[in-house]
Amino acid sequence: MSNQNVASKSELANSFGKAAQNYDASAYLQKMVGNQLIEHTLACDVSFPQGLGGDLGCGTGYFSSDVKTKFQLAEMLLLDISESMARYAFSRWSEEALVNEPTSTRAFYPLVLDAENIALQSEVLDFCFSSLALQWVNDLKTALKQAHAALKPGGVISYSTLVDGTLDELKTSWSRVDDATHVNEFMTYRACLNAALELGYEVLVDEQSPIVVEYQRPMDLMKDLKAIGAHNISRGRSKGLAGKGKLKRVLQAYEDFRHPKGHYPATYQVAYFVLKKKR
Repeated sequence: MSNQNVASKSELANSFGKAAQNYDASAYLQKMVGNQLIEHTLACDVSFPQGLGGDLGCGTGYFSSDVKTKFQLAEMLLLDISESMARYAFSRWSEEALVNEPTSTRAFYPLVLDAENIALQSEVLDFCFSSLALQWVNDLKTALKQAHAALKPGGVISYSTLVDGTLDELKTSWSRVDDATHVNEFMTYRACLNAALELGYEVLVDEQSPIVVEYQRPMDLMKDLKAIGAHNISRGRSKGLAGKGKLKRVLQAYEDFRHPKGHYPATYQVAYFVLKKKR
């Protein structure tokens, strides 16, 4: 269940931390996937009145309040490996930010942690939400095992992740230039499902579907990846700069994917899972 995406956890945290202030402006895919994950989970008819939730890999906290409200949670932990992201999410949903809302008191608590080492009390969470975060762990099974230990019996983890086949257009274009790893690698959908089954989760939802994002220029895709901190951070990547010559050849190769209407597609293979800890 290992993943070769992450060269180091500190580099991962720094990469996303630098993107905190401008993340939401470029996070079109993230918003679409997170909303779809919420809908998949609501379709399971689960709620946790006055329960404790965790937004694992919360990022800017874009979904944290919505998740808290829709699943009737009393408190929400804002969990992220990046301190900058956790702080940003907290500032977004602090009591001060909600003082003028005519709703009941909402409690949000930031906590910096690694998904592969969830330093929480055993069986404390009722619900764990995690959208497009777990593709960055080194070992998915370890992360799901940690979540399993943190969940109460009957608790649920709802997560989305990128799987094999993501950004194939960009990967193919780079492969025509050199043999280095320029695009992050992702696990297969089947490997993700097997990890959940091996840990004894009850699988309420398991679905894979592609999302195609359209760009006016291939360079716009690369800028978006950098803006959200999701550019290439894999172990096998080239350590040097690509250089203008190589980049030009990549952009030329991407022309093969140009749509007749003029846009350039970037395909993301997204997997959605809703997993219940058996009582």
